[in-house]
Amino acid sequence: MMAADGQSLTFVTVEVVDKQGTVVPEATIPCEATVKGAGKLLAFASADMKDTEPYTSPRVKTWKGRALLVVRSTQKKGSVSVTIKSALPAANLTLKSK
Repeated sequence: MMAADGQSLTFVTVEVVDKQGTVVPEATIPCEATVKGAGKLLAFASADMKDTEPYTSPRVKTWKGRALLVVRSTQKKGSVSVTIKSALPAANLTLKSK
């Protein structure tokens, strides 16, 4: 849950996992994030120092199977819908802002 103060941050770890739920460390998957509702995309990045995509872009390639998405609250209360799209099945998450 985030405070609807326009400054609260939520950090979402994006992981590429196998059927057993284990992170796939060799996975370098292009992803695109969409944030709708009472939140905004602040940053989306991986730890890959060679990646030239700006941190504020909604696109990133996972590095060692992971990426990090940062969502900032708005001053509106409600739900925040986060969607990650890639060549894999889409992932969805709903956050609350109060």
